[in-house]
Amino acid sequence: MTATRSVGRPRDPDVDRAILEATRHLLRRHTYAGLRISEVAAHAGVTPPTVRLRWRTKAELVHDALFPTIDDRPLEDTGSLAGDLRALVRRTIALYSTPEVQAALLGFNEDLGNHPELRRQLGARVYTPTIAGIRDMFDRAAARGEITPDAAPAPAMLLNTIAGTVVGNILMFGGDLATLEGELVNLLLHGCGNGQTREGATDQ
Repeated sequence: MTATRSVGRPRDPDVDRAILEATRHLLRRHTYAGLRISEVAAHAGVTPPTVRLRWRTKAELVHDALFPTIDDRPLEDTGSLAGDLRALVRRTIALYSTPEVQAALLGFNEDLGNHPELRRQLGARVYTPTIAGIRDMFDRAAARGEITPDAAPAPAMLLNTIAGTVVGNILMFGGDLATLEGELVNLLLHGCGNGQTREGATDQ
């Protein structure tokens, strides 16, 4: 969540992009704890105050660098529940597979754990809109007759299941990413009351 913008000259989006790219680049070299605003500023060709005028804390900067908003990357409407779930799982795997997310995730979450209000604010930027997108996905599936409205799991539970499974496989258990996508989608389809057809058999 970006800091409140001051009145006056509008922010330069090229500067914002340079700072965010510098953050991602440096996270590939450092852990979250090792990231320094001064180094980000130097790499982006700006001053540290320029960074802090845009992002009040390191957590906010890293959040914006790593997690695109749903406005930037809306959930796909593929025309089927299986396809929509596959697209959501695939983008989650792609996100958490990046070196910068893997380098930052543990320290970032520890930092947010010490600042619950900041966690709530950042969650409202990405988590809450994504929940709404999943609710729309279920509404479309129900309208197509793929599921009954009462069979769909709570959108937050579905999102947490996807994120938790992907993070566990990538960061903790070393699971096989080659099979994770299909297996997780099939599990989710069963949980949505649409398990009569394995995801791999359709929507290729």
